[in-house]
Amino acid sequence: IVTISTPIRRDGEVVGTLNGAFHLSEGAFFASAASSLGPTKGLTVRSRSGEAIYDEAPSPGADILVRNATLTETAWTVSVRESRSVIQPAIRRLTTLQVGALLLVLLSIAGFGWWNYRRNLKQVDRLLDGFDALEDHEYGAAVDVGGSEEWDRIGTGFNEMSRALDHYFTEREARERELRRFRRAVEAAGHA
Repeated sequence: IVTISTPIRRDGEVVGTLNGAFHLSEGAFFASAASSLGPTKGLTVRSRSGEAIYDEAPSPGADILVRNATLTETAWTVSVRESRSVIQPAIRRLTTLQVGALLLVLLSIAGFGWWNYRRNLKQVDRLLDGFDALEDHEYGAAVDVGGSEEWDRIGTGFNEMSRALDHYFTEREARERELRRFRRAVEAAGHA
């Protein structure tokens, strides 16, 4: 028997108690709790000594998951059991949603990577190609890095530097040709 009491107050003073008693041996008390769980879940309540006060098995009764909780006030252990076969569709749906969310995250990361490549790394590759051309003495090589305003400024600066190098080496070669011609003329004049 479970007894529940509550005080009766009048003008803030306790003047009595209201008591209720539930006869657990009939099972009506727990049957209402078990019916709220639904037909696929079972409920077992055990006393402190381990004796089953109430026991209703789940349907279907195979491949059972069990969750236990102990009520500190009464030292009862309450077990709710459910068949995995009942929750498998929900688990599959949840797994499908998780896989979908993971794919969405991976696609977002890939999209961001592609956007970042298009925005920055592609311009770096073009700029490096321009430096390779300068290293191979192809002065005057121009690059079109495109992209944002900053990349346009970098591309314009590289192209100006390349033109300046081309102009410098073209003038240098012209001076060296003139110097060689002058040297030959001096050498030829000396023999005469």
